[in-house]
Amino acid sequence: MRAAVTVLATLALGGCALSPEPVPPMLPAPVVCTVPDGMTEAEPRPQRPQGEYTQADVAEYITELHRWGVRGWTRLAAVQTWSDDCVRRERLRTRERAGAGGD
Repeated sequence: MRAAVTVLATLALGGCALSPEPVPPMLPAPVVCTVPDGMTEAEPRPQRPQGEYTQADVAEYITELHRWGVRGWTRLAAVQTWSDDCVRRERLRTRERAGAGGD
């Protein structure tokens, strides 16, 4: 009985080896656009008032915190713009290479 099961299993699995696996199509190379170090350096947060502080100290801290946040969002927008431009330039280069060989 075991011999029959072994033979059937071998025949069933043997058919898998005969059929070639389809090769997936090649994906285009990913565009790697690393952002320059200066664009991603962290800026230190404003220091919170310590000890006894006045409402003016709190108001100054909140103003500094807001300015710090605005600079952060502005830098983030600059990184996004830089990255989008990099991807666009890479697409143009890829088209130029593909077109240059065919002419």
